[in-house]
Amino acid sequence: GIEGKEGALLQEVERALATAHIVFIVLPDKEPEEETLHKIHQHTRRASHVFSVLNRRGRPTGYRDYTALVDAGTERQVARIRDKLAAAFGKNYRGHLTVHALLALLSHGAELRERFHRDREATLEIFGTLPIASEFSRVATIESALQSASREARSIILDSNLQRVMRVLDEARQHLTQAHQALSNGASLWKESVLEIQQMLEGLLRQAKRLIELR
Repeated sequence: GIEGKEGALLQEVERALATAHIVFIVLPDKEPEEETLHKIHQHTRRASHVFSVLNRRGRPTGYRDYTALVDAGTERQVARIRDKLAAAFGKNYRGHLTVHALLALLSHGAELRERFHRDREATLEIFGTLPIASEFSRVATIESALQSASREARSIILDSNLQRVMRVLDEARQHLTQAHQALSNGASLWKESVLEIQQMLEGLLRQAKRLIELR
């Protein structure tokens, strides 16, 4: 949900997306705009797992006659969302989740602000118990998807960082070759090149160390 607020949040959004390996795109009960997906895709350089999350809206009383959170209309909407995300992110799009965040909050069992008390009472009236309401909200599917994606992404992250380290080492090799060539051009140039190469290698080694650490 960054439409219209890019100016105030742009740096934070870019920084988060650029370093994230797993991205959840939360949709407020509507289909995503292609322009927004394009903007997100531009900044998800490292993301190997992208999920869409449709957050159903409405008070608990609006679901009094529902037997499940996802009805036929929502299923059609989800199908369109899947198509758009798959087109935007390709193989990195790993699936869709539909949840009800308000019900998940109300059914958590923790102390709530006073403005939520009436909604929690309605939740208990409609669903009988908080665990049943939590199951209806499908919030557990997010935790499950995150755990699975974390396991899968780990190997992808390691491979990606290894490739980056190899590029750093190749750059160091190129600089050493240049130093060897400088040696044949005279001792003064060699001394100057050695100092330059030493500083360069120290920087490259620090960079390599950072790259092999999982974020």
